[in-house]
Amino acid sequence: MFKPLTILFFTTIITTHANAQGITNFGNMHNFAGSNMATTVRFVNNAAAGTDYVNDGNFYTTSHFENNKAAMPAGSGNTYFKGTSLQNISGTNTPQFYNLIIDSNAGGVQPSTIGFTFNVAGNWINNGLFKHNKGTVVFNGTSTETINGTAAKTVFYNFNQNNPTTLSLLHNVDVINAFSFKGVSNATLASAGFLTVKSADSVTAQIADITDAGMFTGNSVSGDVTIERYLFPKLAWRLLATPIAIAATPTITDAWREGNSSIAVSTGYGTRITGPGAIGVNGVDAYTQRGSLKYYDDASNTFTEVAATNVGIANTQGYFVFVRGDRSVAVGSAASSTTMRLKGNIRMNNQTFTVLPNSFHSFGNPYASRIDFRNVSKPTTVDAFTIWDPNNVGLYNVGGYENYVLVAGDYWLNGITTGVAAKKRNFIESGEAAFIQSITGGTITVHEVDKVAGSDMVSRGGSVNNLSVPTLDITLFAKNIAADSFALVDGVSLSFDNSFSNNIDNNDAKKIINTYDNLSIKKTNINTVTSLVVERRTIPTATDTIQLNLSGTRVGNYKFNTYASIFANSNVDAFLVDKFLRTSTTLSLLNENNFPFSITADAASKAADRFMIVFKQVVVLPVQFIHIAAIKNIDKTHTVKWTIANEYNIQHYQIERSNNGSNFTSIGTTAVAYNNGSNAAYQFINAAPFTENNYYRIKAVDINGSIQYSAIAQLHADAKQSSIGVYPNPVANKCINIQFTNSVGNYTLTLISADGKIIQTTQVIIKNKSEVKTWPLHEIIAAGNYVLQISNANIKEQIKIVIQ
Repeated sequence: MFKPLTILFFTTIITTHANAQGITNFGNMHNFAGSNMATTVRFVNNAAAGTDYVNDGNFYTTSHFENNKAAMPAGSGNTYFKGTSLQNISGTNTPQFYNLIIDSNAGGVQPSTIGFTFNVAGNWINNGLFKHNKGTVVFNGTSTETINGTAAKTVFYNFNQNNPTTLSLLHNVDVINAFSFKGVSNATLASAGFLTVKSADSVTAQIADITDAGMFTGNSVSGDVTIERYLFPKLAWRLLATPIAIAATPTITDAWREGNSSIAVSTGYGTRITGPGAIGVNGVDAYTQRGSLKYYDDASNTFTEVAATNVGIANTQGYFVFVRGDRSVAVGSAASSTTMRLKGNIRMNNQTFTVLPNSFHSFGNPYASRIDFRNVSKPTTVDAFTIWDPNNVGLYNVGGYENYVLVAGDYWLNGITTGVAAKKRNFIESGEAAFIQSITGGTITVHEVDKVAGSDMVSRGGSVNNLSVPTLDITLFAKNIAADSFALVDGVSLSFDNSFSNNIDNNDAKKIINTYDNLSIKKTNINTVTSLVVERRTIPTATDTIQLNLSGTRVGNYKFNTYASIFANSNVDAFLVDKFLRTSTTLSLLNENNFPFSITADAASKAADRFMIVFKQVVVLPVQFIHIAAIKNIDKTHTVKWTIANEYNIQHYQIERSNNGSNFTSIGTTAVAYNNGSNAAYQFINAAPFTENNYYRIKAVDINGSIQYSAIAQLHADAKQSSIGVYPNPVANKCINIQFTNSVGNYTLTLISADGKIIQTTQVIIKNKSEVKTWPLHEIIAAGNYVLQISNANIKEQIKIVIQ
């Protein structure tokens, strides 16, 4: 029963509208201290002007609460939600309460819409149910506030402390997404051991940046906090962090063995720690030949197995843990998901880690939050990190290392930004550890402001990225016989710029070797051999050789995929040398290449140094290819035509052909016509073309042996549709190569800037079914994004291009 109703007003305006739901609209009303008010229908604060609804007494409702008035005063009274079902809090403006009391164990409160926010300036008492609906509760009082109640716990999606004093927890609180300090300094969240930072398959919660983006100071979380890390079901190693203070840490048994809890019942928490000792001694749950818990010792460059679990769990390195599932999953059983949790004081403020020279160092993410590794201070370390991906197949399908290297502002797997191998990852997740490295030695410092919202599992992919220096990505694929397909297993990346050094330094990234199917770059310095996943070196010259290094390969079929970026101006040729087959194959620096190879029973076929890349310098010649065309003749031969401008000092032209656009061979030579700086036209007949696709290019060789290539003309066996394309794109050397296929006719070419201005125009005549026109642009044209418009009476096609 409600208390007797006593209502006092400054101005009495109470309007009750009878409808299907029943609504009571209140405006300009003050419920004084000691007074009581009750309603059984929806309460709506619709004050139009003057003083809002103010509650300094006791307001009881069994229905819904709606605020549509800005700057609703908190008052100093109690709002009791006493319904027997969920009561909505809603409104076009944020509702403001002083003491909010859920006073019915048969009912509860929820924000009416997903993501809705409301404020509490006094105490929170939950004697029923709070359904968060992904909303935010803001505690914005000016004196100490408490969260309490007889309910087993309160589950917040987000809750913020805007109170500059203390928010004190007096019963269990779970946070699903984030706890944050907002707009305050010197504030305290007094956990008293009641707070749990939850983790599930959909989201892992965080203690957000306590400085609120570096704008405030002195905020802290006192008392123990339980921090969770959900792990999906898979029998695999996990590289986990322990984001609690090392002082007064719980033991490994207290944390990941769940206090040595029963292993007969599935609870969804913890895991079994196994090892070579006697069962039940030193915290061993079951016998295995090697221990299931270890950490990395950077001083000795070895992993050390944990001998006992009655020692403190918190460290700065993190742990490798072989996880089968929760405490109920025995050795040899099927995997289950589990949640690893530990309880202690959270780490706050700056956290610094030291990396020894020429060493790897494992570091555990120190915070109960995802961090953005791009923002971490690391002036003397390699700008890279290595994680352990439990989804990696590896030798026994228990995971493998993944190396992420900074390229053009993001971290990419093996530094590769293009193709199927491209995988971007800028974050270290809450509860995750990683490896860092340094050639010179140094430190990294993680700051509160490095925390970022969101969460994920331990491995995710990304998209391609633009590069700023010439880069060659090489990926290794292995044939899966059962699936009859190739799977990506590893890769390396080479970047070239004269700002880099050919010596190993902190611009290069060392590789942590997996058990099998490894590709790396071998660097030898005196008697030291180093395996790199990324090498950054000077622009290649005619004497440069890149030694690839294979390890862990098995008998079967493999292939290399190579993709070069921004090599149009580098004036080098590249060749893939196979010492086992004694072959040297041209490696295109303009297109993607595929090089299949096999590992056989012959030991030489799996030699680590079987493959290398050799560069040869190309000198730019004072000639210009105006166009090249390939024509199908009635007698099934092909005629290749090309036109040269400013022909000078040319020794001869070689006609080269390919069936895939990547690997070209010479099919003939043509003598020079003039060599006096004038224009010249040539043609060559190929009497025996491929039955399928044919690609042609012309190689100009000068009197000094230097070379220059034309664009590539294509003749496809099944090319019936007309098409027009531009390559390469981005456009290099201020020359656009335009491929016309089955598009004979007269065309107007128009270059249009991003803001719609016409920059340059010309007319071309296409007489052949496959013809490439090279359009020189004015040197004054700036680099940037443009549109190439190709038009005549019948078509108007626009192609987006980038001019470098």
